[in-house]
Amino acid sequence: FFPTGTKNTMVVITTALFVSLLLAIGRADLILDGGDSGWQTNTWYSQVDGVMGGQSSGDLTFLESNSVMSFSGVISLDGGGFSSVIKSFSSAIDLSPYAGFVVELETTSAHDPNNVDAPLGLHLQFHDSNTRYIGYASAFAVPLSSDIGEAVSVYLPQTSFDRGSWIGQPCNDCQINFSSIVEMDIYVLFQEGPFEVKVKKVTAVDDHQSFPSPAVALSSTNEIKTLIDQTIQSGGGLYDKGYQELCIALYRSILNTILSANDSGATSSIVSDRMKNIICSGLQRAETQIGSKANMAWTLRYTLDAILEEMGFTVTSNEQSWRPDPTMNEYQCIGVTTGAYVMQVSNEPTKSPINTTAQPTLSPSLVTFKQPTSSTPLTASPAADVPITQPPPTLSPSQSAFTPLQTEISEAPDNEDNANAAVSSFANTDDVSTSETPTSSASFCSVPFVLIVTTVILAAYCDGFSTSYPTRKSHRCRLHNDSSQLLSSSQSNEQQQPQMNGPSPIITPPPPELNRVPLPAMLAGGLFLFATSVPSSQRSRADKLLRLAQEALRSDPVVTMELGPGIEAGNVYASSKGTVGNVDQLVLQFQINGGNAWAQGITYGVEDENSLRLVALEVANMDAVLNNQSFQVPLNT
Repeated sequence: FFPTGTKNTMVVITTALFVSLLLAIGRADLILDGGDSGWQTNTWYSQVDGVMGGQSSGDLTFLESNSVMSFSGVISLDGGGFSSVIKSFSSAIDLSPYAGFVVELETTSAHDPNNVDAPLGLHLQFHDSNTRYIGYASAFAVPLSSDIGEAVSVYLPQTSFDRGSWIGQPCNDCQINFSSIVEMDIYVLFQEGPFEVKVKKVTAVDDHQSFPSPAVALSSTNEIKTLIDQTIQSGGGLYDKGYQELCIALYRSILNTILSANDSGATSSIVSDRMKNIICSGLQRAETQIGSKANMAWTLRYTLDAILEEMGFTVTSNEQSWRPDPTMNEYQCIGVTTGAYVMQVSNEPTKSPINTTAQPTLSPSLVTFKQPTSSTPLTASPAADVPITQPPPTLSPSQSAFTPLQTEISEAPDNEDNANAAVSSFANTDDVSTSETPTSSASFCSVPFVLIVTTVILAAYCDGFSTSYPTRKSHRCRLHNDSSQLLSSSQSNEQQQPQMNGPSPIITPPPPELNRVPLPAMLAGGLFLFATSVPSSQRSRADKLLRLAQEALRSDPVVTMELGPGIEAGNVYASSKGTVGNVDQLVLQFQINGGNAWAQGITYGVEDENSLRLVALEVANMDAVLNNQSFQVPLNT
C-alpha cells in the first residue's frame, strides 16, 4: 500500500514509537516498599548506636495489616545519638532512570500550642553495590500537622542524596551509583528524646513533585516565637554535629509551616503579608546559594530572626546580619513539605516551570502559580536539598535567637563568603616514610628484627584493605575520614560559614614542627614504651595536655562510635615544643588505649600565664595513618 521508501520510514517511526512507549512504561513509578501490597517485613531490621557504645533505642513494628511501618524509640546523646531501620534488597535494583523519591508518612503527633515542638528531621539513605559501606543520604523533616494520623508526603530529588558517609563521617570524593542500589535506610540523628515515625510507602518517581504543607493553626505571635526557638535549638544542634542538610531541612520546614498556617482565634492575621514576604525572600535567596550548605543554613536562620523582629521580639544575636526585605514582593511562595516553591511575580507573561536536571540550577525556580490542594502534588520542579557537601564548620547557628551569639569570625553584612579566620597550620601532612629519622625528642628502643618484619607485614595487610576501601567489608583498620582535612588544612573563605558580630578570634601561633614516628616503629616501640619521648621539662605540661585530649576524644560521638567510649590517651611516641612570646607550645603524638582498634592521636596545646589550652586534636587508626589521613576532632576553643 506504500512505496518501498515510505514503508521503511513507517517501520522506523513505528519501531521508535514502540521503543519509546516501552521505555516510558519501564519508567513508571516503582514502589520500593509499602503501599497496597504491604511492607516486606522480613527485609527490614533496626540498628541503634548501641553497636557503637551508645544508649539510644529503636523499635520496628508493622501495623494495619503491614500497611504501615512504625519506627519509634529514644535518642540519647550519651555515647552515640542515632537510631535507624535498614532494608536490604535481594538483588541490586536500577533507580537511575527516576527523578527522585516520594516518602509517604502518617503524622504521629498534633501541633500543640501549649507544648510546641520542632519538626523531626530524618535521613533517607541508599547504599550501592560498589560502595556498600558508604551510605548516601537526603535530609527531610516530617511536616508539622494539627492532626494525628494525617497523611503527608515529601519529595526528595536524586540530586539531594549528596551526603556520602560511613559511620557518620562524610566522604567528599564519593558519589552514589543509582544504577545498583542494594540497601535503603531511614535514620533519626542527634535529636535527643523520644521519637515516632510512621511510613506508609517509599516510591521512586519519574517526575519531580511538590506537596503542599499541612495547614497548622497558629493563634499568637508567642506561639510562633516558641516554634522558631525550638527549631533553632534542634536544627542548630544538628548543624553543630556536621549535619548541615538536616538543619536546612528543619529550617525550611518550619518556614513553610508558617507560610501555610491558618489563624486560630485571632482578631487579625497572625502571619502578615510582610512576614510572608520575609519568608519568600529568604527561601528565594537560599536557593541561589546551593553551592554552600553553610550559607543556606545561615540565610534561613537570618530569615527566622527577621520573622521574630517583625513580630516585635528583640533578637540579641545576628543584629548586623542580612535580613530579608519585608516590603519586597517580587517573589511569592507556596508552603510545601520539602524544598521551596518560589515563583516570580511580574507583569510579563507567566514563565513555564523549569525542568530540574542532574545539576540543579543556581537561580530560583520559576513556576506557574497553582493553588495547592490536599490530595494532589504541585506540578513544579522543587528546589533540591542542597546537593553539595562541605566540610563541617567550626561554629553554627545553634544558639537561641534570644541569646547573644558568641563567634570567632565577623561577617560582611551581605556576603557570607567574606569571612576571615585565623587558622593555624598544624602537623606536616607529607607521606611518612618508614626510613624517617625521628628527632631527639622521640626515643627508640632496640627492637628485634622479627618484630620489625611483623609490624611491616601488618601494615601491608591493613594497606591492602585501604587500597580497596570502597568495596571492602572490614572495619578493622580504619577510622574513616576521606576528606583528608588534617589539622594543617587552612580553610578557605568559601568553606567558612557566615558568622555574626562577636569577640575577635583567638590568634594561636603555628605549632612547632613535629617529626612523626612511622607506623612500624609505633607498633613495635609501643610495646616497649617511649620513655624519653617527652623532655623532663615538659612532662607535667604533657600530662595535662593528654588529659584534655582524652576528655575531648571521649566527648566526640564519631570517635566513640568508632573506637568505643572508654578510650584513654596513652604513651607518647613523639613530641615537639616551642615558645612564641609568652606562649609555650607543645605537640604530642600519642597512642590511644582501650579502644576496639589500634589508633593514634596528635594534639597541639598552648600555655600562657593563665592556663593550658587544647588548640587542635586529630585521631587516626591504622588504615588512616597508612593513607596519610586523620579525623579532626571539633573543639570548643
